[in-house]
Amino acid sequence: MRLAARNLGSNYLAYAASVLSGLVLTPIIIDAIGQEGYGAWIFIVSLTTMLRLLDFGITPTVVRFTAFHRGQGAADEIDALASTSLAVFLLLGVLSLLVGLVLAWFLPDMIALSPDLQQPAQVAAVIAALTLGTQAPLGLVGSLLKGAQRFDVLSTGAVVSIVAYTALVIVVLTDHSSLPVLATIAFVATVIRLGYPVFFIRRELPGLRVSRTSVSRANVRALLGFSWFAFLGHVAGKVVFSADVIVIGAILGARQVALYGVAARLFGLAAGVASTGTDLLLPLQSELEGRGEHERQRSFVVTGVRASTCVAVLLGFPLIILPSWILTAWVGAGFAGSIAPLALLGLAVAFTTTNSVLSQYLFARGRPALLAVAQSSLAIANLVLTTTLLLTVGEIWVAALATLVVEAIGAALVLPLLARRRGVSLRRLAAAWAHPVGAGIIAALPTLVLARAVTQTSSLVILACVGTAWAVAFAAVAWRLALTDTERALVRRLVARRRGKPSASSPTL
Repeated sequence: MRLAARNLGSNYLAYAASVLSGLVLTPIIIDAIGQEGYGAWIFIVSLTTMLRLLDFGITPTVVRFTAFHRGQGAADEIDALASTSLAVFLLLGVLSLLVGLVLAWFLPDMIALSPDLQQPAQVAAVIAALTLGTQAPLGLVGSLLKGAQRFDVLSTGAVVSIVAYTALVIVVLTDHSSLPVLATIAFVATVIRLGYPVFFIRRELPGLRVSRTSVSRANVRALLGFSWFAFLGHVAGKVVFSADVIVIGAILGARQVALYGVAARLFGLAAGVASTGTDLLLPLQSELEGRGEHERQRSFVVTGVRASTCVAVLLGFPLIILPSWILTAWVGAGFAGSIAPLALLGLAVAFTTTNSVLSQYLFARGRPALLAVAQSSLAIANLVLTTTLLLTVGEIWVAALATLVVEAIGAALVLPLLARRRGVSLRRLAAAWAHPVGAGIIAALPTLVLARAVTQTSSLVILACVGTAWAVAFAAVAWRLALTDTERALVRRLVARRRGKPSASSPTL
């Protein structure tokens, strides 16, 4: 319980730092490199994010099997897993770098850029490709620590990285405003984030032995045989959340990417914070799978959906109801085209978190094939729908609409049906999602909806007051209507532990 609380707290601390950094730095970056430069940077980031798929799903596979073998007490299997993964990652890191360099060369042909921005964008893309090449081998340590349920170490590294990135943007980018400088700052921050956990791996996994003798064709085939399905699932996820920017850039240009990118940034922050707690579920579910404790797995699925939906509603409803307030207060005028995409993506947050919880459960159960087929089908539907609507309507909000539709279908139909085949109750899943949403609607009426009806404003002070009132109202309503008695008792137990009070009578999950 203490480790879970520490992991959860550190994860939220890291995401809070990420949110604060994103909110503060985005206007600074836009001011430094311009709206078109920001659109080019978002396009480059989206490309490299897509190229991260070249790890072929090994990253989540390492997390899953590290936890699974821990549940079985099979330390030798973890050694073989780490050795084989490192060998494959080194090769994939080189491949990622080469592919990134090729894309950097053809970048001016992929997105419309003004002539004076083409060469800086190419240089920034080369630096981004170098950053990508370092992520696979260094990231292995983080995956092993995730499997050992030491998210607190990774979160600390993330906070250190965010602090360094923030300081460098404020001190360096404002004086040397260019895309290559921004890309270099991102490279330094990435190395800090991925390098920090290396100093803890021996302490957390003291028996770990990485050796060339543990690398064999059989181990490589076994690793890739499972990771292939994770790869398909990750392709699907990147298509849903990154391909929109690429398609918009190819069809409508960099300025429209900037407008969509601002909305997508807020969506990503909200979805990320909402899934912070549920990120702990993959290694936990995998370890329980190694122990054969399936009923506890199903209990964590329902609790995970309920908890993540509560956070999604808390963060998503303001994006839906007050998008123009938030955008104007955050980045100022000139982003009216971001209002409709932001409202639609805010609605999608509630479905995204449910998809994440169910996907982690199905993957941990060792049944990735059907999950991969489902996710791939949804991704293809999203890509086709986005492209068709952009070509016919020509407005960026249709890309957000496509994401919303696909995420809703996945969360309400496809993934719940797959989870039911593994024993999860559809009725309990529906209640776990509907109760927080209902609580949000009740709490929003006297706060967010009333505020919008009364006035329009760009004041951060007024927005903060309305947001505080909304948070308090939702917390009160959700406490009574969204949580179960067991979950309320668990919260009391965690609070009592933090205060040093005994709570032996509180039930556990």
